[in-house]
Amino acid sequence: MAATADHLVVGAPGESSDALGVGGDESNDLAPNSGAAYVFESFIITFAQQAYLKASDVNDDAGFGSQVAISGDRILVGSPGESQGNGSLSENYHTGAGYLFAWAGGAWTQGPYLKASNPDRLDEFGAAVGISEGRAVLGAWGEDGSSRGPFGDDTDNSASEAGAGYIFDLDNPFEYYCEPSVMNSTGFGGVILASGSVRVGDNRFYLGAAQIPVDSFGYFLCSLSRDYVPGAMGSEGTMCVGGANLVARKVFTIGQAPDYGFIASQIDLTQIPLPSGPVQVAPGETWHFQCWYRDRNPGPTSNFTSALSVSFE
Repeated sequence: MAATADHLVVGAPGESSDALGVGGDESNDLAPNSGAAYVFESFIITFAQQAYLKASDVNDDAGFGSQVAISGDRILVGSPGESQGNGSLSENYHTGAGYLFAWAGGAWTQGPYLKASNPDRLDEFGAAVGISEGRAVLGAWGEDGSSRGPFGDDTDNSASEAGAGYIFDLDNPFEYYCEPSVMNSTGFGGVILASGSVRVGDNRFYLGAAQIPVDSFGYFLCSLSRDYVPGAMGSEGTMCVGGANLVARKVFTIGQAPDYGFIASQIDLTQIPLPSGPVQVAPGETWHFQCWYRDRNPGPTSNFTSALSVSFE
């Protein structure tokens, strides 16, 4: 159960109708334990039912509604038993899922369907959920990765039921691609990060790179187009910006990374370097970024982080 001042959301993971989405027929029992959630709105001194919520892909034993959360005009429902497959022997059995609903046009409507980045059997993603200020958090108690911290290898399954949490930015203007990047000498792939404002007039945009070798040297690349060039510049990684003619230029020379393998820089949106000279980012443009870095052990060689597309306003 979850509540705000005006709404109450109650999960019913044992509910068994085969209805889909919002406001379906809840009178049958054709999908045992598929689950449901009920939204109640404050009305004078009591609550009145406002909506009946179901998954968009009803599965038996999905347990939709096992966990619920609400923040403002968004509701998040966990379905840890969601399987996308038939029978307990399926590789998708109880991988789990999350479902977002939003208040729009005077009614609750179904939004994105959330899955883990590397769903595995019995992970039960959605066994815990939370939502606040444009971010959704979902737990998967059965996830088996042995990685530590926020940038681990989610394909690893060497720590049985170690568990994991996943954060989704629901208002994210950033699109990450070329993931995962090619592994470097740290045993991980480099990751590009972004923060700040995407409003051009603010000129307050930052790039970072994590999981790169200690004391490595590198710089950020930028382009108005994407690309995919394995081994570009003689590296071990893949260059994912530049276009067919590999036109990508330094945004900022970042020097040596501190001991924790992280580098960052503010990017001047009024001075983006192109072959014809510096240009200013214009509202409505989408730019693509990546970090090239030297990997000295073993070496000498180089690599690339994952890449990022940013739509500026």
